[in-house]
Amino acid sequence: CIARALGTTMCTVHCDASLEQIGDFNKCSSAYEERHIVELPMRYERPNDRNRWERPLFVVRPEDETLPLDDIEAAINGRALNPNLATVSQPVADKNMLHEVDLITTHILAAIQKSQADGAAGGDVVIAHRAQPVHIPRVVPIGEQRRIKRQFIKLISDDGQTPSNSAAATELFVSFLLKQLAAE
Repeated sequence: CIARALGTTMCTVHCDASLEQIGDFNKCSSAYEERHIVELPMRYERPNDRNRWERPLFVVRPEDETLPLDDIEAAINGRALNPNLATVSQPVADKNMLHEVDLITTHILAAIQKSQADGAAGGDVVIAHRAQPVHIPRVVPIGEQRRIKRQFIKLISDDGQTPSNSAAATELFVSFLLKQLAAE
């Protein structure tokens, strides 16, 4: 977690040794007390390459003749991590504004549904708190409307782009909605 928070590259190297091998290694070096050698493996959680925070994962065994040193070096000296949800701290969005955005998107989609129920297969839809009507290019099924609404709310809450007021929220959602409809 610390490596990802700092945006640095990292890898996990797991030495997969049996309890007997661990005991033999410790007898040679006397690094740990015997009771610790018995207790540590019981507390240890083996890394899993299905967890993104443990990738890339390299497993080495005492009986391995060669170690994947080139691969480990490439992982460590590789490119810096691109900022993403795992490496960038997400700001907490204003909960009251998120609720208001939810209401605004609901009202906009209700206006589109009403227009479609009246028989319009697209066209201009009048939206409250907006001077100009919105041109909807086609019929938008309810399932698609819900998907677009979920994506929009997730986008603004995850990215910290919560609008500052209702008018900004309306314009932001209308813009997002039209881009989504144009893309499909």
